[in-house]
Amino acid sequence: MQGIVMAGGAGSRLRPLTCDLPKPLVPLVNRPVMSYALDLLRELGIKDVGVTLQYLPDKIRYYYGSGDGLGLNMHYFVEETPLGTAGSVKNAEDFLQDTFVVISGDALTDFDLRPAIRFHREKKALATLVLTRVSVPLEYGVVITDNKGRVRKFYEKPGWSDVFSDNINTGIYILEPEVLSYIPKEKFFDFSKDLFPMLLENGLGMYGFSLDGYWCDIGDLNQYREAQYRLLSGDTKWAIGKGSQQSPGVIMGRNSRIDPQAKLIPPVVIGDDVFISAGAEIGPLTVIGSRTNIDGSASVKHSIIWPETVVKGGAAIRGAVIGRGAEIMPGARVFEGAAVGNEARVGARSTVKPGVLIWPGKEVMEEQTISVNMVWGNPVTRSDLGTPEQGVALGRALAGLWHSDTDALYLSTGSDLPYFQMLANAVAAGLQASGIMVFKTDNITVPLARFNIKQQGIPGCHLALGSNAEPEPIYFEADGALMGNNRQRKLNQLLQRQEFVLFPVNMWPAIEIKAPGVNSYLEKVSDFCGIYKEGKTIAVAGLQLPYWQQRFSELGHRIVFRETVAGANEALAAGDAEIGAEVSLNGENITLFISDNAEPIKMRLLQLLLSKIMIEYNDGGVVAVPVEIANNTEKMAARRGAEVVQTKASPASYWHRLMAQDITDRQPNLKQYYLWEDAYTQLLYICDYLSKTGMTAVELIRQLPARPVDEKMLPCPWEARGQVFRRLLELYPSHVTDTTDGVKVNYPQGWALAIPHVTRAEYRIVGEGDDMEAARTLTGELKEKISYILSQGS
Repeated sequence: MQGIVMAGGAGSRLRPLTCDLPKPLVPLVNRPVMSYALDLLRELGIKDVGVTLQYLPDKIRYYYGSGDGLGLNMHYFVEETPLGTAGSVKNAEDFLQDTFVVISGDALTDFDLRPAIRFHREKKALATLVLTRVSVPLEYGVVITDNKGRVRKFYEKPGWSDVFSDNINTGIYILEPEVLSYIPKEKFFDFSKDLFPMLLENGLGMYGFSLDGYWCDIGDLNQYREAQYRLLSGDTKWAIGKGSQQSPGVIMGRNSRIDPQAKLIPPVVIGDDVFISAGAEIGPLTVIGSRTNIDGSASVKHSIIWPETVVKGGAAIRGAVIGRGAEIMPGARVFEGAAVGNEARVGARSTVKPGVLIWPGKEVMEEQTISVNMVWGNPVTRSDLGTPEQGVALGRALAGLWHSDTDALYLSTGSDLPYFQMLANAVAAGLQASGIMVFKTDNITVPLARFNIKQQGIPGCHLALGSNAEPEPIYFEADGALMGNNRQRKLNQLLQRQEFVLFPVNMWPAIEIKAPGVNSYLEKVSDFCGIYKEGKTIAVAGLQLPYWQQRFSELGHRIVFRETVAGANEALAAGDAEIGAEVSLNGENITLFISDNAEPIKMRLLQLLLSKIMIEYNDGGVVAVPVEIANNTEKMAARRGAEVVQTKASPASYWHRLMAQDITDRQPNLKQYYLWEDAYTQLLYICDYLSKTGMTAVELIRQLPARPVDEKMLPCPWEARGQVFRRLLELYPSHVTDTTDGVKVNYPQGWALAIPHVTRAEYRIVGEGDDMEAARTLTGELKEKISYILSQGS
């Protein structure tokens, strides 16, 4: 067998530690993390090892050389441009002549891979994915296999609503050389996003094998610290540190001098040539790098100190990482989750607050308190949007996110309040300073912002009017779809790292004020509506838009605005309106009333009503709907020869599907993305359909094929979600389950669906039956199954 170590990652989420060091060389208990991967391959009897490189490749080649010192024959394959995980291995195709193991050079594991290799050979597999179970799988690829180990489904970096198993892809693969023929040459190609979906779709021999043991991706600073703690605590098979054991749990390297009056609290690992003075207190769970000096009365606990660092007297370091050659001056304090970059200096009696990152070479002045990241010369605010500094940071992060795709971005606000304008201008300044031109429109709704973004064909950010009149940023792709989870994750990382590009002043692009585009939008969305002499009258509370009132009037309908929902209901009771509605402040959603009893129609009925309108106005076509209403929508669609596409309920996933070309091409008249999240467009087409058919709103609602629905909630710890999903699929035969969104179990008398809540630690259980008793029975049975799974533990 042969081995491949993927060592090309830049380790951006480990910055500032990896600003000038490739991630595979980051030390774990004073050894590069990649060395543990090489040890694992050597234990399998593998001597021929290829290493894929891209970021700072010479540093890795220089450190390991030919591999002779490790008993290995090492070959290096450098990507001139990024090729992706699979593409980088394709780059080593001429080297790979036998079954080979692919392992990440920046992950830590003590798996015994021999059972997985035997399984791979027994199944005559083309590819075997090594799996393991984790309680929180959000940062990994989730995998389901059948009872023979064949991969049935996987999802890369899911949101909580997409977690269908606690079995995750570890990034360790056993592959046959033939698999390389499916990977294009010199093209960016990913194992999880490209190759494995292709193998799955074509029914080729792709299997999964789950292993127990320790595995950590070391994707960020928290995981980096946690991996050190697990090594120090003896939770893995790896021996900790090189050197002799001075006392239980204390390992010390060569030529290190520890004053007898220094206090060492195990577990502690100390490198070579370290000097620790009297009165210093080190440990527990602490690593001290070689050639480090720690003065008296300094205290270092739960921390990782890289080589050649100086910690002066009275300094206190708690749960932090200190880079190579850094100086922590007398009385300075560095707290949990902080990281100080190489050769940075933390001044005397200064404080670095929890989670703060100090970039290499930066200096914290004496008696200064740093509560935000220090990337450039001065601290920079991160995260929330509530100050001008945060607005600038958001703009610069958006520029970093989109710079390779566009040189312009659309920015809009949902209010003309002064602080909305101030924050929008701050975001615009951050974009411009990073080389991105800004097209800006103020005081428009979310649907209008989405329309303008799609028309411009560039990404966008809308500062919506949220609860308590606070700005809530909404991010859009260039086609108007909500920004996906992966891109949102990258944006959050950029905001956290505060690592921005600053363009010279003379290269800052312009800001261009754009008209709201109201008339174009109204013409587009109402293009298929008729004009009536006596249309419908609607009483509207909530967001009042006079231009929509005028458009309704032009088409023969009438909007009467009311200040409250009670006022709208009074209009219904008095016969002054046939429909009542409350429009949300962002213009996207409606609460619909069709009688004066103050009871709005259920959201499922509203979605069914909109689905019916889509089918009727497109004379069939296709409609995309959440899983919960798919069965009933299919009944309506069958009468008109329409197709129903099931989608996830999460907004980002749903919008991505709505904007897909295979959906929009088959909606010749009314596009669903206009109707689905625009309150006034929904009201307009409801009025138009009622006027065209002569029905009343009550009659229309009664026509919808809705069956009784029961809903229950069940508390479920976050870390148990994947386990619940996996066990449900094991308990129910595959022919009665649907995993488009959650786990849906179909019965002759109805169905039951379990969906993990996105923001709360609970499962939402929905059931639909021929009658309410049947619906309650189905939800009750599914709830009992989940309760049983939770009671059994992992």
